[in-house]
Amino acid sequence: RHWPAQGHARFIDYNFVQGIEYAYRCPSWQFEMLDAYGLSGKCNIVYQLLQGDLDEASPTLREVAYKCFLCGSCDVAGKRNSDFEMQMMLESLRVRLVDKGYGPLPAHQSVTNVIEQSGNRFGYARDNRHAWVREEAPPSDKADLLYIVGDLHAYEEKSAARATAVIIKRAGLDYML
Repeated sequence: RHWPAQGHARFIDYNFVQGIEYAYRCPSWQFEMLDAYGLSGKCNIVYQLLQGDLDEASPTLREVAYKCFLCGSCDVAGKRNSDFEMQMMLESLRVRLVDKGYGPLPAHQSVTNVIEQSGNRFGYARDNRHAWVREEAPPSDKADLLYIVGDLHAYEEKSAARATAVIIKRAGLDYML
């Protein structure tokens, strides 16, 4: 029920901190400064849900669950100090909320709709996904290296995808998409 080193989920270990402005580990707790938004609060929320003492319909519960960035920082802290699966617990909380019909939130739903319709978060046509490819570093139909180009580099920051492909080719490797 309680992670014994929950403070480590909020703050970077003190021997690694370069200053107070860099001390925070958990973004949602840092912005809200309420225990519910930190890992200890989320652990208690999950515990109360499993005990049947909390209702998924609570707007505050949904706000807390979805304000978490799922950055994994608390998971890293948990694995450094113990063998806890914090990320899995937080992801499972969201899966439970969605299964019960309480997610995604309206702000997330618009992004979800764009991704479902276009296959990417920007809403660009799928046909343009490989428009970044240039003749100097073309992909192969079959290769041992799979280069997965994310939405940002495929549609917006094409020069990064091109530069990576050139580096792969200059290294004497073939890649496929």
